[in-house]
Amino acid sequence: MYGLVEITPQGNDTLIWKSQEPQPYTFRKLGPNQYQFKGPSGLGLGEQTMTVTFNNEKALRMVHQLVPSKDPACTHTFNYTGEYRWDRPS
Repeated sequence: MYGLVEITPQGNDTLIWKSQEPQPYTFRKLGPNQYQFKGPSGLGLGEQTMTVTFNNEKALRMVHQLVPSKDPACTHTFNYTGEYRWDRPS
């Protein structure tokens, strides 16, 4: 999960997260400023949990955990930060 992403709030305690992967992810609200996706990797690598926390209106951090199908005893954990830069074109 690196590079540009498009985050679109849905108004029903979910948001859509579009990245370079083939399909977008639907994150569900966990609490104030925090959303999570749990399910299969869009690239078919295994099961993943992505938890995003919005620090403020222009900054976020995300913890991404992946349990590969080929090695289910292993969990890969990645930590990301992001900052708001552009509005989505109309």
